[in-house]
Amino acid sequence: MICPHCGEETLPRTASRAEGWRVVPIRVCMLCGGELEAAPSGAASAGERRSRDRLSQLLGGEALPETSLSPVAGADRFCRVCVHCLEHPFRIFCELHRRDVDPMGDCPDFEPRKG
Repeated sequence: MICPHCGEETLPRTASRAEGWRVVPIRVCMLCGGELEAAPSGAASAGERRSRDRLSQLLGGEALPETSLSPVAGADRFCRVCVHCLEHPFRIFCELHRRDVDPMGDCPDFEPRKG
């Protein structure tokens, strides 16, 4: 194979390149490291197809429902964002109940801070 970058006869070697969160194998020249044209992808797409088929068989052939990661209304009822919480470097104090509190604790008397 002739490398289009250096013009020498070379053998291609496989290297990896990151595309987003995926690692994609590429072919590069052994002499100059220039990227060569892609290898035929017929076998790779057949392998991907087989793995998708096996996964759908494992899951019963149904697509999974889409999940939402948005918080539920009222889920942020922590003491650290309450209007009665007084934060000090050595303690976190609730002025309503007159006691030390856990910043991730919750209570029925929660009132959100303004702004």
